[in-house]
Amino acid sequence: SEPATPDTTAHSEPATPDTTAHSEPATPDTTAHSEPASGTGEGVTEEGGIRPVDGRCPDSHPVRAKESSRIYHLPGMLNYDRMRPDVCFATTEAAEAAGYRRSKV
Repeated sequence: SEPATPDTTAHSEPATPDTTAHSEPATPDTTAHSEPASGTGEGVTEEGGIRPVDGRCPDSHPVRAKESSRIYHLPGMLNYDRMRPDVCFATTEAAEAAGYRRSKV
């Protein structure tokens, strides 16, 4: 009599493992970051302002603000020229909507 061949169909593994649940995207998602693509410092902040370039706000965003104090300064104010802003806004309305208040000085 011939030897019996074992039945392995119930225990066989797929030829190629399914890796779809573990695949990584080809490029990382960086849309949530506020870093600028060009590296100039003009990244958009979570509050809707932009980051200063070399410590200065561009003419399009003259409202200078400090994140630590949540205070903004306008051109002509006492400390405007010597402050180093963390964020710049186009308008006082935008700064206030982001939770900043006007400097009292």
